[in-house]
Amino acid sequence: MSNATTHDRPARLLSVLLPLLVIVGWWRVTSDRAARVELSAEAKAIDATLASVQPEVVVLGNSASFHAVDATELGRALGMPGKVAKIFVPASRSSAWYALLENRILEGGHHPKLVLVIGALHHMLDTALGADQVVALRGQLGPGDEHILQKALGTSPWKELTSQSRQRAEAWFEAPKLAAVGLVYGASGGATSLTERGRAVAEPALARVFDLAAGTDMALHKRVLPVAVGNNAEAVAVEGTMSLEGSFVGDMAALARERGVRIVFVSFPMPASNPTPRPGVEWQRGLVELLNEHDAGWLDLSQVPLPPSAWVDHIHLHAAGRKQFTAALVEALGRLNPLADEGMAEAMLPLAAQVARVGTPDPPATLPPPRLDGCKVTYQLPELAPFSNKDLYTNLMVGAASPLVLMREGAPLRPHVQPQNQACDDTFTHGTGAILASVAGPGTLTLGWSDAAPALVKLGGAEVPMWWVYPGTSVKLDLAEPWDPQRGPFRVEVAVQAPAGGAYVVRAAGEERPLSIERGANGVVVLEGPPPTGPWAIEIGAPSGGKAALVRSVLVGEGALAVSLLGQRQEQGLRVLGQRHLARTVTAQAPPPALTLPALRAGKTPGPHPIGRIELQALSPLSPAGIHGAAGVGGCTPLTVLEDDQPLRVASVGDVTQKGLGTYAVQPSGVIVAASDNSDPATNGRRYTVALSAERLCAQAAWVYPGDVVEVVADPIGPLPEGAARLDLTAAAFLQEEPVGGAHVRVEVDGALSYDAFVPVATLVDGARLPLSPPIPRGAKRLAVRLTGSDDAPYLLFVGLSLVPGEPAASP
Repeated sequence: MSNATTHDRPARLLSVLLPLLVIVGWWRVTSDRAARVELSAEAKAIDATLASVQPEVVVLGNSASFHAVDATELGRALGMPGKVAKIFVPASRSSAWYALLENRILEGGHHPKLVLVIGALHHMLDTALGADQVVALRGQLGPGDEHILQKALGTSPWKELTSQSRQRAEAWFEAPKLAAVGLVYGASGGATSLTERGRAVAEPALARVFDLAAGTDMALHKRVLPVAVGNNAEAVAVEGTMSLEGSFVGDMAALARERGVRIVFVSFPMPASNPTPRPGVEWQRGLVELLNEHDAGWLDLSQVPLPPSAWVDHIHLHAAGRKQFTAALVEALGRLNPLADEGMAEAMLPLAAQVARVGTPDPPATLPPPRLDGCKVTYQLPELAPFSNKDLYTNLMVGAASPLVLMREGAPLRPHVQPQNQACDDTFTHGTGAILASVAGPGTLTLGWSDAAPALVKLGGAEVPMWWVYPGTSVKLDLAEPWDPQRGPFRVEVAVQAPAGGAYVVRAAGEERPLSIERGANGVVVLEGPPPTGPWAIEIGAPSGGKAALVRSVLVGEGALAVSLLGQRQEQGLRVLGQRHLARTVTAQAPPPALTLPALRAGKTPGPHPIGRIELQALSPLSPAGIHGAAGVGGCTPLTVLEDDQPLRVASVGDVTQKGLGTYAVQPSGVIVAASDNSDPATNGRRYTVALSAERLCAQAAWVYPGDVVEVVADPIGPLPEGAARLDLTAAAFLQEEPVGGAHVRVEVDGALSYDAFVPVATLVDGARLPLSPPIPRGAKRLAVRLTGSDDAPYLLFVGLSLVPGEPAASP
């Protein structure tokens, strides 16, 4: 026994020493801080763009900023046509933007008149860098830039080791990767090596990603920016990674001032579908104070009202949205005047208001005699039906929103619990025409208004704060600062919805306007007058004896710089595709077209049973990864697998390989299949085919195949307090190189024709704005949109269909 132990000692010693030698050796190789890293291919492509444009204006940031600005329109508006360059690093933060400013722009010999740093506020201040972001940052550094790494990565030697290790590994493997590209895609023949052939293919492709002339093809930028889920715990986590001092915003402002370059930071908007928590107003206040120290500009365009059709996904804009945001940017720059000889106006502090409910509300109603069934209690209250959860959702599209609360001995019962879930546990729900409760014991029940200030209601799947105005009360917003003339004309816009109709009054800075609202309608009051020169207030009140109302938004200011002080700036219109809709159906008039793909072959067997594989070839963009990258729609594919004409079940790759039992998974390279009995699909004698799914709905988007006829019906349409004069329609195109064909669009409202014309695919991809004639009136019940794809059209995924009030747009 001791002899065996003696023989084991060298092996044990080697098992410890060899890994240590590898780690120490790799540390030695990668920790040469003085070594100059070869300029990355991404940096070379950016340098080429700057050299070709010789810009007077540079827009920099991440992919969101690249897709936010129309360079042609911006250059024309600023009197510098053709002199706007857009440069970016995908998924980057302010550390990479500083490196771009220092190394690509200023050290590259460029001296633009204006630099615009565009991004979401939390991206400007976020200091948490993932591994990919660190590698991207290092790719923009030059010799002597260790101070950037020191600040961006801190003093952790492990972070420095891993980032340098990844970069050195990238450099070492560059030649084999280029050789592989040259072997597969390079031109054959000639005296050039495989590496040079690969470089001839890869470098133009990479340059195209960063080239302004390449347009804004989202397929070139499939790495979208990471977002956080919108709940309170993660909101705290997001704010925990933000820092004014730790970010490079102040460094960029100081560097620009030192080099005599005007710099303006621009906060970018995000759609309502983006769940990322927005930083509080205190972050913006600190940022503004910092920028004013360095004579840098600040524009808060985070609330620019862009319609649902403006977005290709949760943060990137379509061409139509890009034009709208650029117009807002030009308007805001006109007020800031960053190119003036005398210097920019000081950055404005954000508006903030203290909000409170004032007054004692009238009691909502006296409870009638109840219907009792054990611990179940039912009160019939038809006069309060407009405030029930169901009616509020149907008419106002807000969920779990009833402001009524049932109390036992003065203690509120838990609300919004459905009857089937009530179990004598002091819970209740407000159903249409009745309140249904389940009480834990005897006691006096009373009805009152919720004292939540504000109330959290569900809007678009997320909880948002909203304020109820009860009879005899008002919602008051106190503002401590006078009106800043830089904001433009003084203007207050208040939007109120009255579930039961009623009369209200709105006051702002000494002005007063009455507001009368029909049941379920929107009421909007605009107050314009002399701007307040001291502290001022906005008040929305309901008289005693009146009806409760919901304050949807309070906007202050005009145009691009308008600020939402309360509620959410409402998206224009009502979405039928692009989000969940209460009463929407998507149906096709014929079976989908047939597909022709290679036969199933034996695949690798990483699990306990054999699997088969079917190559997708040209259909690779229809994989879930391809659809998410191009259209921002996740978790779906129109491809399905049949076993002897019987559909198999879609599953994850792990479930297919480890469990099987009639499952398949669609990957960009091909479909992997497990037989229904886990036999070998390549030899069991059954026929396996890939087909297009007859289910046209893909998450909240809808497929229209070439030659397809698909009908989208909303019955009922939902709330249209102002009717609709326009239909916005947006699609993503697949499996077509050149934009040809399109879709015939036919719109019927309550059986009457409202639009009937062919729309080209290029217009659909940019976002079509179709005028409705006659417009849809308020109170319309049924919408039917028939989409007929032309035979030469691509596969179209309609990601947005919205009804929009206002003046019709020109026909495409």
